[in-house]
Amino acid sequence: MSNLHQSDIEVMDGLKDTIKNYLAKKGYSSPDFSYLNFNNVMICNLSVYKGNYKQIMSEAYYEWCANSGFKEEWLKIKFFYPDVHQEVKIIGLDLDGGEHCIRLITSDGREFNAHPTKVKEYILVSIGGGLDLNE
Repeated sequence: MSNLHQSDIEVMDGLKDTIKNYLAKKGYSSPDFSYLNFNNVMICNLSVYKGNYKQIMSEAYYEWCANSGFKEEWLKIKFFYPDVHQEVKIIGLDLDGGEHCIRLITSDGREFNAHPTKVKEYILVSIGGGLDLNE
């Protein structure tokens, strides 16, 4: 996002706040969304959930666990994620990305998505379980 000007950042931050406040008043929520600046166009991907998106993603994760090789208890642990150089926790399965998209949150509150294979690898390394991804 190095091509963003301060005014671009202010516009998108204001838009995020406005959207989140409006959705909350109506009983909806949205995860934070990233954006790209391409010439004079800012592009973002917004997913809206009826209710609390973290709870919905968490419930989807539990349903998905049985067939995915993930463990339910992993939803509650913190593990080191080298790509962001921080500990993270799983929020749940991001329904926008389906079964190939796990929503994570960093210790400082930043959210992002990651592929399940990578998440599982980092969990196993963090808890000392080795790298058997077929467990």
